[in-house]
Amino acid sequence: MTWIQKMSLRWLAAASLASAIPQPASAGAWAQPKGHLYTKLSSLFYRSDEVFDDAGHRQPTTIYGADFRADQGFLYVEYGLLEHLTVITQLSGASLESENNIRHNVLRLTTSGLGDFLVGAKYQLVSKPIVLSPYVNVKIPTNYDGDLNPALGTGDMDVEVRLLAARSFYPLPVYVGAEAGYRLRGGPFSNQIGFSGEIGATPLSRLSIKAYLEKETGLSVDGFVSLHYGSSIEAMRGGNADVAFVDPLAFMLAHEQIGAVPLLLEVYDGGRATYHSCIWVRKDSGIKTLADLRGRTMAFADPVDMSGYLAPRDIFERAGLMTK
Repeated sequence: MTWIQKMSLRWLAAASLASAIPQPASAGAWAQPKGHLYTKLSSLFYRSDEVFDDAGHRQPTTIYGADFRADQGFLYVEYGLLEHLTVITQLSGASLESENNIRHNVLRLTTSGLGDFLVGAKYQLVSKPIVLSPYVNVKIPTNYDGDLNPALGTGDMDVEVRLLAARSFYPLPVYVGAEAGYRLRGGPFSNQIGFSGEIGATPLSRLSIKAYLEKETGLSVDGFVSLHYGSSIEAMRGGNADVAFVDPLAFMLAHEQIGAVPLLLEVYDGGRATYHSCIWVRKDSGIKTLADLRGRTMAFADPVDMSGYLAPRDIFERAGLMTK
């Protein structure tokens, strides 16, 4: 085999490695609401001068010394097709460059264009105590030339199945996720078993409010999440907070106790400034009406929560289901 053939095989291996690395972060195990669209643009940059051989040992990419660089971009899209079913697509593009030092002569090869196209779906089975979703996708080569060196992909179709799991720690803006799967690869490449974990935070809304207030007031603003409305009132009473987002009852208490005044009113879908309490029961409980709750055990929310405790308790007392 000539050195050119060896080099081509090595760069094909490098391209296959690029397609085997974890994909850019998606929306995790959570399914999108029906009709909801989620899109993400991401990029990936890396450089390598070594590969792993069949025994898992590091070695130079070629016997002459070489350097491989890649700039990749990804367009990732999720769409809620049904209540728990989300369809997923991803298109990638890349600019690849290999640089070889052959007998003191530099040979530089470049390739750019669209890479592989991914299409798949996930179905959210449960949401509590953790979110659990099976996921399947197919990687389809686009119309790139598989003989280019370096290659934009392996030129073969792959099929992958994964099980996604996640949990949110709301009201804290923290979540954890994990996944495990199996990839059936086309061509001469070995199948893969993959797994990963993730810990993250979603402070975007707080950051947006922070940036807006700082711009409008010219002041430095710090934000934090309290565990319940009572903590928000105490933070204002103790001078540790100047502004708080609370429900109607917490506002009335703050108004009576520390002289708080309203600045903003939350508006819901349709421009309404009102909302409703809901009573959730097991599907197989047989509970259809308010009267069916008699003698049952009820779990409420925060004792100072208007919609989660006080309003429904008042309704239950008027219906004779609870004593004062």
